[in-house]
Amino acid sequence: IGFPWWGQGICTGALAAVMGYMFWEVGCRTLIAMHALENPASGRVMEKCGMLRRPGDSVPISTENGLFNCRVYELGRSEFDKLCAIF
Repeated sequence: IGFPWWGQGICTGALAAVMGYMFWEVGCRTLIAMHALENPASGRVMEKCGMLRRPGDSVPISTENGLFNCRVYELGRSEFDKLCAIF
């Protein structure tokens, strides 16, 4: 999203909503996400939503925009349900 909207919790809220949909409506058991190392703010959003970083430094991912080294995060349904119970 554009710079004027950074730091307002918009991405964190959007990710939390998508996670709820994927777990509760679609029935996923585990969600896996990644971000380019050059974009650590995306990793922080994942961490705020309870995702845990997988061991290892990075994974190379080839896209139409080039090769990116990415950090991988994941969260299981039971962990997500526990986080939601807190709120």
